[in-house]
Amino acid sequence: MNSCVQSTLVFKTSAVVQAWLPRHRCRPREEATIVLPLRTAFKLLGAITGRRFDAVSEGPRGFRYHEHTADVTIECWAPTLEEAFETAALAAFEVMVDTSKVRPLHSSKVDVDGIDLEELLVEWVGQLIALIDLNNRFYSRFKVHYITRDDSGEQRWHLSGEAWGEEIDIERHPIRTEVKAMTYADLKIEQRPDRVTLWFTLDL
Repeated sequence: MNSCVQSTLVFKTSAVVQAWLPRHRCRPREEATIVLPLRTAFKLLGAITGRRFDAVSEGPRGFRYHEHTADVTIECWAPTLEEAFETAALAAFEVMVDTSKVRPLHSSKVDVDGIDLEELLVEWVGQLIALIDLNNRFYSRFKVHYITRDDSGEQRWHLSGEAWGEEIDIERHPIRTEVKAMTYADLKIEQRPDRVTLWFTLDL
């Protein structure tokens, strides 16, 4: 594999990819599998299709990737807090795998707590990442049943959710990149009456 290749998105090379890559000093063999950094991968997809690939959706619900040294910062948005947390989970898994190829055959319940919404988001995404190794599964569908704040002295936040996926099959689920952990870097939650926006960073 070429020295300029890094662990992020996986592509099967083709004539059009071959024509684009030499400008970036990557010259894989015909039909080789290459793995590119997120920024380079988005540029490649945009050059081939003429579309933007830094954002999955520009509608009321979606996410966008931002450069952050060797990590990836994700901005995601949705009409409600629960839907924003669901979108955050999907965005995190899209970094690791093409979720459209992961069938939602088996469910796993997820219950997490946090002293504030920021810690709750870290615990939610972090627990989902941990389930990959615990259950040997990738996940592609996520549901947050509710997010509440208790009435006790600590007033901790609680999330009850669920994730659906299937056992990992490397033939069907080529790994884009490994995510080590969810971090507190650049973590921010912005709530408006009609939209909730989250920013968080994954350690790759």
